Amino acid sequence: MTSPQIAAIGFRIHTGWAAVIVISGRPERFDLRIRRRIELLPQDGSIVRFMFHQAAEMPSEKAKGLIEEAKQAARDYALKSLTHIHKEVKLAAAGIPAGATVLPDDLATILASHARIHAAEGQLFQNAIREACEHFRMNVVPTRERNLVVDETLRSRFGPPWGADQKLATASALEALKSVA
Repeated sequence: MTSPQIAAIGFRIHTGWAAVIVISGRPERFDLRIRRRIELLPQDGSIVRFMFHQAAEMPSEKAKGLIEEAKQAARDYALKSLTHIHKEVKLAAAGIPAGATVLPDDLATILASHARIHAAEGQLFQNAIREACEHFRMNVVPTRERNLVVDETLRSRFGPPWGADQKLATASALEALKSVA
């Protein structure tokens, strides 16, 4: 009886959603298991995607409430999505592209800077995905997106869609696979 192959998941995170790639096997020879998009917020618009932008226009307490509601929704959606994926493939590791910006703890300071607002939105979704991966006891490998090595030959092997999202999610998954192989 053969042992199951090690599988890793990689992400390309956007505001409110992420491209996902799951690979299994060995880093030098892996198979594509899953390629899809997951939602990280309700699609009905009940929670605005650019919540920090909206929060910047609100009184402090209302802004804090909006951000907390968005964080919880993103956590819930990430966990739900990963639960479905984990039922299909047992995941050992996760590659998550991470930003370099270190944000202050103070919401008012974040909301005072447009660059910090963008970084905070990205970090909100990164954190939601990281927490969901940790729930399944995956080895989480954060990597700066610009440091990921993209294999341009994979499109011919795996077929479309194979744009920037799939390339970077695969590169993230490969970094994660290397950490457990």
